[in-house]
Amino acid sequence: LIQQANQGLSAGRNLGATLASGRYLGFLDSDDRLAAGALGSLLRLAEASGSDVVLGRTLVFDSASQAPCPFYDAAIWQGLLSGRATRVTDARQSPRLLSLEPNVNYRLIRRTFYHEQALEFPRGLYFEDPPVHFGMLLGARRIALADRVYYHYRVNREGKITEARSLRRFDALRVAALALDALRARSVAPSQGGAALRVLLRMAWGCGVRTPPAARRAFFAEACGLFRSSVPGSWLAAYRRQQG
Repeated sequence: LIQQANQGLSAGRNLGATLASGRYLGFLDSDDRLAAGALGSLLRLAEASGSDVVLGRTLVFDSASQAPCPFYDAAIWQGLLSGRATRVTDARQSPRLLSLEPNVNYRLIRRTFYHEQALEFPRGLYFEDPPVHFGMLLGARRIALADRVYYHYRVNREGKITEARSLRRFDALRVAALALDALRARSVAPSQGGAALRVLLRMAWGCGVRTPPAARRAFFAEACGLFRSSVPGSWLAAYRRQQG
């Protein structure tokens, strides 16, 4: 048990990853929960497939009603699995992996791989997952997907960061800029860039409409400037094709 002054979610995750000694890392936010038995299931798949990253599915559950519903990337999962119970692939064979929801909690990551990739959450920013999400998917030689619910993501809870309407929504643009820089540094294929762009545009839109009204115009002006200056035309063309 490590006790320290509150330095934000990124600092806690970064410290935990540094101190961990097991073969795999997994993250769990304090307001969410894991499905019973799913951790062992993902661990067995990781061992059997020799994967760097193993992904399980997520259900959204309402904190007030306890009613479950599919996670936001359910259609992407269906396309990737195509009816299979498990699949082993990578981001070159399956660029649509980069369109999965950028939440790092629904996976197990081989610890040595995590540190080899020098993955680290950006300190002091909300909506911090995309750079680590993209980094691990692009760096992994083998990624396993399991068609079983692993993570329960809570919504409709008072105080939840991702539901708050505040100027911290601008953090999403700082994080998007970091993610775009990382993607360009890896010289990703247009199909991969287009798939990642879906995630970043969705995040920007969702944060923009939840920005306080007086700051909303400034948010979208900054967002348009960021994507206009940072997104290669080939990614945008691939994104349009992928969206039909």
